[in-house]
Amino acid sequence: MGALGEFRRDFEVAKVVGHFVGGADAGAPADALRAKIAAQEEEMKKLRRELDAVRMKSASAAAGDANAVEVKV
Repeated sequence: MGALGEFRRDFEVAKVVGHFVGGADAGAPADALRAKIAAQEEEMKKLRRELDAVRMKSASAAAGDANAVEVKV
């Protein structure tokens, strides 16, 4: 791949990154992409913690229901 091919590939990558990060500075698309990825990773961590909490509540409720036994005399 020659210099022109490299330039075209880099230009296409920059367009995709610019589209992904939205209205970020054109001068620092890599920084904007890093910031966007970091924000999404934090959101995923938060959602995983919430999911774990819901799973624990569900398991606790299921265990409580399993212990309730009706005894007929």
